[in-house]
Amino acid sequence: MTERGFPDAYISSVKKELERFEEWNQTKGKQYFSEHDCDEYCLEQFGCHLDVAKGPKVSQQQSKRRVAIRRLASMGRDGTIDYCLTKSRQPFYGRFATVFDEHLRWMEEMLYAPATIRSKHLYLYDFCEYIECNGINLTEIGESQLEAFFASVEKPLASLHAYRKAVRAFLKYLYDCKFTCKDISLLVRDDNYNRNKECLPTVVRMEDVRDRLSKINRTTALGKRNYAIVLLIAELGIRPGDVALLTLDSFDWDMNTICYRQEKTKVIVTQPLTPSVGNAVIDYLMNGRGITESKTLFLTGCKGTPMARNTVGEVVKRCMRGCIPVCGGKDPGPRVLRSTLASELIKGNAELPVVSAVLGHTTINTAKHYVAVDFEGLKKCALPIPPVKSTLYLSSDNGGAE
Repeated sequence: MTERGFPDAYISSVKKELERFEEWNQTKGKQYFSEHDCDEYCLEQFGCHLDVAKGPKVSQQQSKRRVAIRRLASMGRDGTIDYCLTKSRQPFYGRFATVFDEHLRWMEEMLYAPATIRSKHLYLYDFCEYIECNGINLTEIGESQLEAFFASVEKPLASLHAYRKAVRAFLKYLYDCKFTCKDISLLVRDDNYNRNKECLPTVVRMEDVRDRLSKINRTTALGKRNYAIVLLIAELGIRPGDVALLTLDSFDWDMNTICYRQEKTKVIVTQPLTPSVGNAVIDYLMNGRGITESKTLFLTGCKGTPMARNTVGEVVKRCMRGCIPVCGGKDPGPRVLRSTLASELIKGNAELPVVSAVLGHTTINTAKHYVAVDFEGLKKCALPIPPVKSTLYLSSDNGGAE
């Protein structure tokens, strides 16, 4: 947790909970650690199992204690810690449970990301529960019933938009599979939500990024690893999940390229290695990684196990702490570094397809979002104000208008 940059106060609270867990083990006469004991401890202390997302109503302090135990269980099982409490996947039930399950299996066959399938399951579970509790026939559901469901979802606007997308895609799947005679997905209204409409992407100055990179202690193995991670994201725009999955075979040192399969888009990307990135990776491999049989490039410092996506993100946040955003309000992290790289490319007159390819986007429409932070370029597009020929506006002696 110290390696991932958790606050000292939070680490202290987790330590106290682990001491309570150790005392509980001693009273129970348990000699060895097991995940089953963590589950038994949570059931006795908080009234719910370790992996149950919706347990009984507990205080905020008890909820934090349960997260601490879950981190411990994850460390014992995988050699890493979960950044947040993972919601368990509840099975669908009722008359149409089979149809919902088939839809998720179809998404798996279409190579949707596991995180996407998990989120769709949460949205569709609530939809399944609603139509079952209200006795609604899925094949005859109407627009008013759909809107009543969305009205019952007490979530922020962004979450409600995700509910609409999930239900619309599910109903479209039913029509394509001939489960319904008409396309009910057309009845799901468009909420005109645009997450990029209200805010600019958060970017920082490239000088600040270089300054933070220069302050990383590269005399230690941990510093060499962190330096290489930040450079891969800042200069090549690689997503943190893809950084965590890089292997020794991802690098072609003869051609001076890096090749990897994007976790999000499933597209194989080949990029040239910049001298700074290549030297940083070589320095880590020769002087920081150590001898191990693992093919994964970046390993944790404690057990030498492959790093998780969240761990990579925490490393970047800790290294970039103190960077002041030029625009936007997010804390500097992997997403901010990618946005900064995109804005620098656009300022350098790079074409949108190039920016989209560097960031691994499937369409250039996503890259258009970064044009909004090229203020100097936007000034060149501003139209001149035409002269006012009307006699209605006359200059006064004090420079004002009469």
